[in-house]
Amino acid sequence: MKKLIFPVLMGIVGVSGGAAAGFYFKTTHKIEDTDTGVHETAVAAEHDTEHEQTDTTTHANADVEYAKLNNQFVVPVVAGGKMEAMIILGLSVEIPAGQQEALFELEPKLRDALFSTMLNHANLGGFSGDFTSPSMMRALRESLDQTAQSVAPGLARSVLILEIARQDM
Repeated sequence: MKKLIFPVLMGIVGVSGGAAAGFYFKTTHKIEDTDTGVHETAVAAEHDTEHEQTDTTTHANADVEYAKLNNQFVVPVVAGGKMEAMIILGLSVEIPAGQQEALFELEPKLRDALFSTMLNHANLGGFSGDFTSPSMMRALRESLDQTAQSVAPGLARSVLILEIARQDM
């Protein structure tokens, strides 16, 4: 009985930490710009709307769609046997137009493979130090692209990193 307490307790702590991190990074923070008096979230919302309209128009001719994966990925960064940080990523997959249904049928397998790739990246030190440097991000993108293309050949063209954040422990 005593042998089960520690693993169960660690599981509860891990799930709680992941949920808290997801909630923290998903909430919208309204920060007022002192110079203009405009809320940052309102400006961001307007920019997103303009960007979506541009993407729809631009990519309709290229027969490309972007399928956002439903949930964020939470990747632990472990150093010396201890969890050092958590990386939270939001991903989208570039696919041929009209193929979202086919991609979402493969989503569990795709998420598993992408998560394994991100764990390998973390274990190689890819999320340590200056993890957003161009060379580190290029290595991560190439790995994610290869993984997505191997799980969904002819369907997944590339993986886009929409959000990335690090929460140190």
